[in-house]
Amino acid sequence: MNCEKKSIDSSIILDVFCLDKGLPPLSQNLNVVVNMICQMPSLERRKVNRKIRKLCKKVIVFESKDFGCLAHKNRFKRSANASLGFKTKRDTFSRDILLRRLSFLRRAFAREQSK
Repeated sequence: MNCEKKSIDSSIILDVFCLDKGLPPLSQNLNVVVNMICQMPSLERRKVNRKIRKLCKKVIVFESKDFGCLAHKNRFKRSANASLGFKTKRDTFSRDILLRRLSFLRRAFAREQSK
């Protein structure tokens, strides 16, 4: 019972945190969140995608500060940028990249709240 209450509380806190950032609630299934974003009007969808992209880049920079060695820091930045679709020549919208970015943000927000 106590574990269930803790997970419910953390999901509510995560949703409030996301709404404060202007994002849809990330405690749900990420496929549902991607569908929610895809069904938004084009102007709103563009704003949300920009916020997600901007927050992902901020998290990459913030988390790379934990590495002491410059080589490790640069390797982390390169791999994170590549896996989140920032280093591709493709400008079109991709649901897979959006799903990876949302998953990355959800993990980062969960780590932030656990501190």
